[in-house]
Amino acid sequence: MLFFEKGQPVIPPIPPDVGLDKVLKSMILFVEKRIRPGGIEFFRTQSPRHFEGGDWDQGGSCPRVRPFSSEQVEGLFSLENNGTNVESRLVNQHLFQALNGSNFHILDITHLSEFRGDAHPSTAGGKRHDDCMHWCLPGMTDTWNDLFIMHLDVRAQVRVPPITWNRTVAAYAEEYANSRVENCEFEHSYGPYGENIAEGYGNLNGVDAVAMWVTEKANYDHKSNSCVGDECLHYTQVVWRSSVHLGCGRAKCKNGWWFVTCNYDPVGNI
Repeated sequence: MLFFEKGQPVIPPIPPDVGLDKVLKSMILFVEKRIRPGGIEFFRTQSPRHFEGGDWDQGGSCPRVRPFSSEQVEGLFSLENNGTNVESRLVNQHLFQALNGSNFHILDITHLSEFRGDAHPSTAGGKRHDDCMHWCLPGMTDTWNDLFIMHLDVRAQVRVPPITWNRTVAAYAEEYANSRVENCEFEHSYGPYGENIAEGYGNLNGVDAVAMWVTEKANYDHKSNSCVGDECLHYTQVVWRSSVHLGCGRAKCKNGWWFVTCNYDPVGNI
């Protein structure tokens, strides 16, 4: 692999990880120099692969028909195991280091996507090998983008800073959502983060849940900073100024309902 700097090839050739660091540094400087005043900068992280039993050219496949559990995700993606699919986490380490101290907000879709080993074309891709890299399940990526945009729009309406996706908070939310599968009990996790939860039948997703929480805006009185007439704390958590990190999870319960949870860091409503 050959990298270029100021129009000239870097000689002698440098390792890919060193080249990636140079590319990221150049990209950040370019964007921050040219972005319009008031613009918001986002960087989406690496999308994971889900090959099992070998890489794409070694007979690897992705036969899963259900999302992974947290334990299965770590078994497949843990850096300590140095497996086929660790590339996304390795690349993200360089991303986080390069973006630290910049004005970029990181949209970390990697960990939440690691659970969806069932969302690839697999043998249906029409290729000589299983396609465990591209996504084919409708809505897999759209749901999380829509959810993120919904939070941005609602916060922008009341002029509070944008919220950013956080992989640690998202992992917590996903794990808690999965723990509700057996009975779908409508209970909070009482963990270290602010939390909104919702459940419903049909195809309830994160966007639907946020829309429900935001309807409580009518019950919020800005002057007294309190709820008037009915519940409003779900709405105030969505727009809480100091809550700047977001993570959400969604799971289908055995009774057919969906359980959705969003966690916020630091905790709001205090």
